Amino acid sequence: MRLDFRLPARLQAESRGGSRRAGVTLVELLIVVSIIILMLAVAVPRLRPMMESRRVREASRAVNAYFAAARNRAMETGRPVGVLIERLQRQPEAAVMLRMAEIPPPYAGDTTTARVQVRILAGTPSVLQIRFPSPGEVAQISGGFLPVYVGDPIRLNYRDPPFRLLGPDTDGDGKVNCEVIQSGQPLIASIPNTIGRLPYPIVTDPAAPWNVPASASLPMPFSIDRRPETTAAAPLRLPGRTVIDLAASGTDTMLTAAPPAGPAFQPIDKDGDNTNGVQDDSPVVIMFGPEGSVDRIYYQSIERRVTEPIFLLIGRWDRMPAIAGSGTPMADDGLFNWQDIQNLWVVVNANSGLTTAAPVVAPSGGGVPADVAEARDYARHFLGTGGR
Repeated sequence: MRLDFRLPARLQAESRGGSRRAGVTLVELLIVVSIIILMLAVAVPRLRPMMESRRVREASRAVNAYFAAARNRAMETGRPVGVLIERLQRQPEAAVMLRMAEIPPPYAGDTTTARVQVRILAGTPSVLQIRFPSPGEVAQISGGFLPVYVGDPIRLNYRDPPFRLLGPDTDGDGKVNCEVIQSGQPLIASIPNTIGRLPYPIVTDPAAPWNVPASASLPMPFSIDRRPETTAAAPLRLPGRTVIDLAASGTDTMLTAAPPAGPAFQPIDKDGDNTNGVQDDSPVVIMFGPEGSVDRIYYQSIERRVTEPIFLLIGRWDRMPAIAGSGTPMADDGLFNWQDIQNLWVVVNANSGLTTAAPVVAPSGGGVPADVAEARDYARHFLGTGGR
């Protein structure tokens, strides 16, 4: 039986005449590319707000989780643990980096024999002078390896209440001058009680020079409560183009407070000339106690206790002022972060330590600080974003 595998007549004709290739002309290809470019030009501006909103949501989730981790760490270790919000050098009102922080043990000198002497100058009963008779016993602070800040508590003779160091701080950086300790000159602290009596003998000396030992108390032990320090835990960097707007973050009480207590976590212009030369770039630190609640906060180099919610505004970089501390935002619409309803608040409950993300409420235009307070309305009632 013979099998015949011949092609159909049509296919045989095409094979003899050459194969036909399908394709498009150059004009047709240019038309298709033009249509795609036109569609992208229309779609991208509409997608951009969605992308920006997505970045803000991702940043709020990351901040929320980072604060929860610090709170859990504090409850686990039984020691204060918190989050340090690091200011940007070129824009101190903004932050993009968060770090874990813990409070180190108090500093009582480099040796067990480290002591201080104290006195009160006549005519200034509210001021206490503190002197280290042997600067070598406190080499860590006299050498600048362990900074002492204005506002740090110092306890004398293991007794409460503590004193607050006032200086000297000649360069306005918030740190007590190490040269004063090295030369044996006294530090200055404020006296917490006004009754004129202290629980240990202190000499009141009318003379300005420090005439040891006649014009000072006997040497006594001391301890300085140290500031929170960053740990080896991995830091958190916010997604691109998102920031924590510290100029609108803080508590409700701070909104109506005059500087330096308010109106927000803003840096202080220490030289008073509205320039960026001497800005307070100290971080904002929120510490959790062993029970999980907010133990204290640090900002503007001062330790404060809080019992009300703490609001952190997660927004966009282009909604920050073009000039640090002043000016209009860089965004085309001229809106600040607290005016953009796509932004989110991360609110920390001071009593429980729990954090919630809540949307910004559109303000009515009453001006600052009323508009900022209005923008926090959902966050103030801990109304979260749900599935956003």
